[in-house]
Amino acid sequence: MRTFIYIGAAALVGFAGGWLLSPRTGGQAEDQRIGKTEQRERSTSLTAPSATAPKLAAGTIEERLETAFASGVVAFAEMRALMDALASLSAGNASDFARFFQQQPFDVRQITLWQMYFSAWGEIDPQGAIAFIDQRFPEAATRKRFYASVVDTWRHGSFDAAFAFSVDQFLSTDESIDSTLAIEYLESLAGEDPDQALALAMKLGDGEFVLEMTARRISQLAKTDRNQALDAIDALSGDTHLHAASQFVIDWANQEPAAAAVWLSDNFDERYGPHVLGQIASAYIRTDPQAALRWIEDLPGSGSRAKILAEAVRSWAQADPDAVARWLESEETRPENDPAVVALGQQLADQRPQEVIEEWVPRIADAHAGNRLLAEVSSDWERSNPTEYREWLGQTEALPSEVKQRLLARESPTDAGDPESGRTSPRGETSTGIDQGRDR
Repeated sequence: MRTFIYIGAAALVGFAGGWLLSPRTGGQAEDQRIGKTEQRERSTSLTAPSATAPKLAAGTIEERLETAFASGVVAFAEMRALMDALASLSAGNASDFARFFQQQPFDVRQITLWQMYFSAWGEIDPQGAIAFIDQRFPEAATRKRFYASVVDTWRHGSFDAAFAFSVDQFLSTDESIDSTLAIEYLESLAGEDPDQALALAMKLGDGEFVLEMTARRISQLAKTDRNQALDAIDALSGDTHLHAASQFVIDWANQEPAAAAVWLSDNFDERYGPHVLGQIASAYIRTDPQAALRWIEDLPGSGSRAKILAEAVRSWAQADPDAVARWLESEETRPENDPAVVALGQQLADQRPQEVIEEWVPRIADAHAGNRLLAEVSSDWERSNPTEYREWLGQTEALPSEVKQRLLARESPTDAGDPESGRTSPRGETSTGIDQGRDR
């Protein structure tokens, strides 16, 4: 019962915090549809417990169950009473609980209590819980909701059986399958049998699963025969080809970044985007910075080059910030290098904020980008070590006096540099980026 106790405790915490427990599946439209079908069931189900209803063997359990349902609503006391009763649910007394719930009139306002019951029952006897749901609730929408409660705990005891049940429901009713359950199962299966995982993903008819499983299959194949994996990629088309190729080249770059970068250049597709290209560049720059920088510079198109450079330099700076600094010192101050300077500044900010403000912010060609970095670093420095920050700010000659005064007054540096305000930027520049000089 451990899994259910955790679930019930979380539900109680949620109620104490003032939020309502939402259904596990579907949106607002489905909730309205389910509410209507549940109201219909309520009108056709038993409207009151039978006078001859069987009693539970343990009177305290029965009293707690009756307390949970007596008010007709769900509040903290009702949930607490039901949790106390369900904590005693076992294979030996499951039939007693079932008889009580069979005689209990169904009230849509108490659906949370029913979900708690089916979650608890699903942990000890999921097949019995499913059979009860099928017998008691003829409406598919309601059954689906309670099936989810059973599967939620069933999966912890017998994952394969829980998933098989969910797949059968999906194939027989064409309803959506529990995506979390399916992903977890397919990921587990992909590690053992990628072909079977792909076949199941295609059977379920979900495009995202097919894309993911195809990419996993090719990644597995590439571990033993990269050429065969490339042939498999060439046989694909559309989004499946793009997704599989992206995952393949990322995996390859983590092992042989230079070779992967050459292949990607020869097979370039703009749809790879900065995410894939950035990961290739990040892996490449850690092994051969100069070659990686040339590769970035030579990439077709220019729309995403700044993002790719920033991601690569950020990765390089994590491994060797001083090497990044030496490279930037050898470069001219130009807008093309601004993403790299910002990435280095952000990496150094925690440990070397003074260096970032005095040496690297002035190297940013775009005044607004420099202002943003200055604002970010100075604010973080003041929060982490206000004494050191204030002492430095009072003594430094690296900033114009009006900027220092605004920082001392805790005015946002990003407010500066606005031509309509008549202010200069924190770096002593107008919004055009022209140096106005520093106080010495």
